Amino acid sequence: INFWLFSMGWFYLFPLPITGPVPVDIFCSAISLILYDIIFYHLHRLFHNKFFYRFHAKHHEWRFPIPVSALDCSVIEYWVLNLLPAFASLYIAGVSYYSSLLASIFFVSNAVLAHTDWHSLSSHSFHHLYRNVNYGTLGLMDKIYGTYFRLF
Repeated sequence: INFWLFSMGWFYLFPLPITGPVPVDIFCSAISLILYDIIFYHLHRLFHNKFFYRFHAKHHEWRFPIPVSALDCSVIEYWVLNLLPAFASLYIAGVSYYSSLLASIFFVSNAVLAHTDWHSLSSHSFHHLYRNVNYGTLGLMDKIYGTYFRLF
């Protein structure tokens, strides 16, 4: 994400230190992943309400998701549901440039893996099937709000 911002000339709007002490980088990265789950969960749940679902419906055309379905969404959904949680969580956590690269790799990898056959019994597969469970990425917010579902 930051590479994209940097290449677009927007990097200086969100200046990040190149690197910090390793323990601080690890801590900030972990905080950014938790913040990402919190922000993504709430926005994803919002996109399932009657008004916003029209922007999210394209993604749910995939009853049984495959990797490419992770990115099959409307432009509004992409900016609000995919990019905003990433930018916000990295900025709030105060991660360094290199930590933001690692966190970004996690965000993208998690989205793709959640939409693979390898993960066919994953919690996100149940989200596509039932549409009212497993809104988050880590399962933390789903467990707090009682929307977590898993067969075993």
